[in-house]
Amino acid sequence: MPNPREVYFESLTGGIEIRTQFSIIPKFKSISVGTLGMLVYDNATGAPLGISNAHILRTGVGGLVYQPGITRRTKRRRGSKYVIGKIVRVNTRYDCGVFKINQEKRAVLEAHSFFGLEGKPNRVVPWEEGMKVKKIGKNTGWTYGIVKGVNPQNEKAIRIVPNPDKPADNNEISVGGDSGAIWLTDEAQFGVVGLHYAGEHPDINDEYASAFPADLIERVLKISFIKNE
Repeated sequence: MPNPREVYFESLTGGIEIRTQFSIIPKFKSISVGTLGMLVYDNATGAPLGISNAHILRTGVGGLVYQPGITRRTKRRRGSKYVIGKIVRVNTRYDCGVFKINQEKRAVLEAHSFFGLEGKPNRVVPWEEGMKVKKIGKNTGWTYGIVKGVNPQNEKAIRIVPNPDKPADNNEISVGGDSGAIWLTDEAQFGVVGLHYAGEHPDINDEYASAFPADLIERVLKISFIKNE
């Protein structure tokens, strides 16, 4: 069955496929595809921005972002119709970046922030041990986890393990293509918890996901996850 998050979207929303072309950031050399996390807002101007990981927005400031993604096979056939924005900020330390959305080319779905989920987040939530969370990634779709404290590979990040009450296919809550997804509280009135950037380390057998806390990402990128209204 075709992945419904890999198609062309007239209105942009969190959880769908994006991609850039070629890397000029030495730390991120290979070409990869990722997830548009959600619509966020520039603190200085209030302009809507798209958020993902730095290793997805790998062309650096000024690079173009495509939706759906380009590949080596399709890059020559992706015209301006598919360009949804231009990268304006990237931080490789915390693997995050934002791009300005070209609203002449695509609308933004502000009423519903994520694919397959009604409503939008109403707050940024500091993480807590045992917090139940969920995300929508380009490849895994909706997956559910439980925060298990600080990530052993990065003390600034959090570790999220699968929620046994809501198991994912093959117990995978993170696969390639999910990078850039947003972890939310798993509740009706959901809040933003963190920015997903990776799965478990290759040397570790236990399944888990890694994310940087949302409040850290807001400070680093000078953005707000919640629109001031």
